[in-house]
Amino acid sequence: MKRSLTNRATQVLDLLPFAQLLTRRPPSGKLLTAAALVNSPMANRLPPRLVGFAKIAVAALAVGSVIAGARQRPGFKWHQR
Repeated sequence: MKRSLTNRATQVLDLLPFAQLLTRRPPSGKLLTAAALVNSPMANRLPPRLVGFAKIAVAALAVGSVIAGARQRPGFKWHQR
């Protein structure tokens, strides 16, 4: 079963509204707007490679945002051993 990077990016963008459960902060409004635009039916009119690249870029920003938010969460500390 082959999984493409674009399909994974779409899955990440679909889970973006639930990122608040991990970070205790709502995701950025700009990030949610970008995810909605990339997943909209109007985006299907654009060339598939362009839409795929945009989905991957927005998903990478979303993952980075969630990781940064998890590190800044109060009571969460990284311990080096």
